[in-house]
Amino acid sequence: MALPEHKYYTLKQAAKKANCEIEDLIHFAAIGKLQLCIKTPDLDFSFTTPEGEGDESVKINFESTSTLMVDDAKLIAENPYPENLRTWEDVTGDHNCLNASNEEDEDEDEDEDEGEGEGEGEEDDYPLAKYYLRFNYQSEYLRVIEQYEIYTRDKNIWKWDGFLAIPTSEIYAIESEFDSNSGTTLLIDNLLRPRCKEEKFSADFVPSEFYCDSWLSVNTNDCYVTAYEMNLLLQGGLDIDAKGKPIIASHREKAEIKKENYSKQKASLIRSLIKLSFLSDGGIEKLSMESISEQLQEKFKRNNIEYDDINPANIRNYLRKAKAR
Repeated sequence: MALPEHKYYTLKQAAKKANCEIEDLIHFAAIGKLQLCIKTPDLDFSFTTPEGEGDESVKINFESTSTLMVDDAKLIAENPYPENLRTWEDVTGDHNCLNASNEEDEDEDEDEDEGEGEGEGEEDDYPLAKYYLRFNYQSEYLRVIEQYEIYTRDKNIWKWDGFLAIPTSEIYAIESEFDSNSGTTLLIDNLLRPRCKEEKFSADFVPSEFYCDSWLSVNTNDCYVTAYEMNLLLQGGLDIDAKGKPIIASHREKAEIKKENYSKQKASLIRSLIKLSFLSDGGIEKLSMESISEQLQEKFKRNNIEYDDINPANIRNYLRKAKAR
């Protein structure tokens, strides 16, 4: 009776199948001939313990640098904000508060609500579903759903499952100290889509890389080789481009490249403007992303310049993207 093919392999299984040592797999990955993957981290329960902060754990937040080609003005015009809701600036992200009316209305309705069974009227408690857009990405090895809030213009990873690829540079950095017995710890702050035969994604959605705001600790013993990579390796391997990104097979490839070029130009401009604003302060080279974020907000407040919330992770993404040009 024939067994089904493996969809992925541990490093030990992959080495046995390729008739080589695990150290060889690490080397192939370090030179960009093989892509190693990890299983998608839990979006709600991934933690790290930053150096110098004792045993206190900090939740790791994951973001993507995908591009959503949406017309905000058109979306807002087609979905006017309900008058009975608080201003969007008051919305914290907790859907339980999205239907909150003015305090007077809440007092008036208090008596009416008494006696209602738990869960009754829940449909009215979540009236803002149409103000969220969801975009899908799917391949044989990864499924991602990203969510976009029309009024706040916030984008987040709603769900994901499958595998994420480790950049070549991260493997190269630990190759010399690799221990095949106990494994070697990788500290990662960005991950990629695994290479595959075909990718499918929503219209007006260009998938890209993933970043985390703290170091994600991964042991090489928890790395995997997909069946796609295994087949490539057995045929001599296939070069990964300098950034370790997968090859996209899509009918929208030209549109994606054009959008990516625009995104890099925007990142370059933002990087230059940030460097300019810190010239008199000694530059940004020795500053953390959090420090840059805080100081920028202080500069804006001091000069009465309006600004949206400045996320350290977004600043890191812009600086990296511009530097990679």
